[in-house]
Amino acid sequence: MQAWLDSLRTLVRDPSSNFAALGTLITIVVILVIVLVLVMVAFSLPVRTGQTVGESATQATPRARRANRAVAWLTGLAIFVIGLGAAAALWYQATSSNEYCTRTCHAMAEPSRTWEASPHASVSCVRCHEGVAWTSMGTGLYRRSRSIYYQISGRRAPRTTVPQTICLSCHEGLLDDTLTARNGEQFRHRDIVEPDTDCASCHGPQGHEPAR
Repeated sequence: MQAWLDSLRTLVRDPSSNFAALGTLITIVVILVIVLVLVMVAFSLPVRTGQTVGESATQATPRARRANRAVAWLTGLAIFVIGLGAAAALWYQATSSNEYCTRTCHAMAEPSRTWEASPHASVSCVRCHEGVAWTSMGTGLYRRSRSIYYQISGRRAPRTTVPQTICLSCHEGLLDDTLTARNGEQFRHRDIVEPDTDCASCHGPQGHEPAR
């Protein structure tokens, strides 16, 4: 928690120190303000009360008044949902860059260093840990929110692994290649890989292992 506060103070003192984090904060604030303004406007708009000519608004039937309130609430809810979706999309975009992953979170200092020296340095953080950008937005938002929770609470985050499906989305062609193991035996990955096999259990942390 203290590290987060220190990072926030640094960002306030020098906004140029982390444009990704600054953009995220500005985006969230702007979206919340827009949503608040739109909701206030929706509740202040005049609505049809169903009264006849010469009938005042106070004389409208209870049914008409309930309908008015329902329309106002539904309008406000729709605006809120749209605003929330837009905020989520903008937050996802702002936190999907390698710069954000490697410079914003203090806990990523060592993983960032090993990633930059690894054989997978040309692969983005999101591509390995979440999958293809945007198509994995739901998973990405969940994991990022969970990461923030563990950082703020000070609890130790559980170990995460790269799913086999993500590894194979790039390396599927290797499944049928005949390879030679260190003991001289030949094998194919397709013959030994099970659906729940963790690639890192054999190959180690390839994304954060120094190139050899």
